[in-house]
Formats: sequence, C-alpha cells, structure tokens
Amino acid sequence: MNIGQISKKYAVSIDTLRFYEEQGLLSPARRSNGYRDYNQENEQQIRFILCLKAIGFTLKEIASVLQLNQRIPSAHCKDASAHLLTTKVDALTAHILFLLAAKQQLLSIQSFVESHNPDENQAYIEHVINLLYDKMKPLK
Repeated sequence: MNIGQISKKYAVSIDTLRFYEEQGLLSPARRSNGYRDYNQENEQQIRFILCLKAIGFTLKEIASVLQLNQRIPSAHCKDASAHLLTTKVDALTAHILFLLAAKQQLLSIQSFVESHNPDENQAYIEHVINLLYDKMKPLK
C-alpha cells in the first residue's frame, strides 16, 4: 500500500506517517519510483503505535517498546519491558486518580452553579480551578 492508502485506512495524516518514519518508528520499503510501500509488518507497527499513543505512551516510549519488540527475547528485554510497563501503569494510575478528582470537582461546580447566584458562582469556580491546578502539579 502507498502512503495515501495507509493514511486513509488508519485515519493518520501523511505528515504523521512521514514523521514516524523520521523518528525511526516505521521503515516502509521504497518502490523503484521512490514511493513508500507499506507491508503487513508496517501496518502492524502502525496499529501498535496508535494503540500505545491512545493509552498515553509518548513517542519516545513507543520507540523503546518497538526496539524491545525487535530484539531476541532475553532476561534483559524482560526486565526492561517490566520496568517500562510499571512506570507507565504508575503514571496512568496517577492520571486516572486526577481525572476522578476533576470529575468530582466538576460535579461539585455543577451543583453549586445550579443552586447559587452568578456572583457566587464565579468565585467558587475560581476556587475549584485553583484546587485542581494544585493537584495537577505532581503529574508534570
């Protein structure tokens, strides 16, 4: 498949596919005319990249996972994979806890807004935003 076909199939821009190639995440073959030729292995890599991005992996982390995936299985690969996954699970857990707290704060704002006048609402919203901002700091 050419880059346009792959772009449409996976709803990824052509520029993004080129960027992934520049970053070493993809390496499609080249036809005699210089056009990229994506095979099934490339498609699997694209699905892998998209799934990992969807659950919050950075491109650097994705590159690490892809590199580990291409190595011969070993104790080192297992340990590196376990460390990467543990780190990611911990980060996702922290993010989920933050989102749950944010949801509760938004429900609190919603309830407050529905039962108070506009002048009180603004001050309360600012107060809650400041609380959420303070909870965000450790996530960075």
